[in-house]
Amino acid sequence: MDLRISAWAAIAAAVIAIPSGIIGLLAALMTDNVALNQAIIPLQLITSAIAIVISLGFLKIAEKKNLPFLKNMVLISIAMILLITTYTVTGLENIAMSIFLMIALGLVELLLGISIFRLKKDFGRPVTALGVFYIINGFFCMTIILFMFIPFTATVASVLEAVVLFRAAKKIK
Repeated sequence: MDLRISAWAAIAAAVIAIPSGIIGLLAALMTDNVALNQAIIPLQLITSAIAIVISLGFLKIAEKKNLPFLKNMVLISIAMILLITTYTVTGLENIAMSIFLMIALGLVELLLGISIFRLKKDFGRPVTALGVFYIINGFFCMTIILFMFIPFTATVASVLEAVVLFRAAKKIK
């Protein structure tokens, strides 16, 4: 995976984070609106594909820098993206499973935030800020009630991901 492609995917994620968050919130609140709930499926597939492309960039960095904790957390993140996408697209949603997946995703994101701090030496301060935003997003997911703020923090995290990935593209061939 070319790191520049992952960086551009992060920019795309920053652009769509707030609109997709609003649409997702509306769909969750208006469960009887069939059209809105059907619109979530392609949106979920697009955002998941973008997230996987970003993750593959960080996977490449983790492999090149020999960081097994980061590599494992990225792989677990990809698995969570696929699990949540499958869960959402198949329409098998129930409240207990949704809560479990939100808490699990929050824990994964929190650990990903911790694991990414190892890149600070190579790519500077944006890595620290990115790790902090991953941890904040993880906390928001795990508390469930603060989940609605994630589109805003995810936008900032996506911009930081782009910065880190573009820096990595210059240093890693």
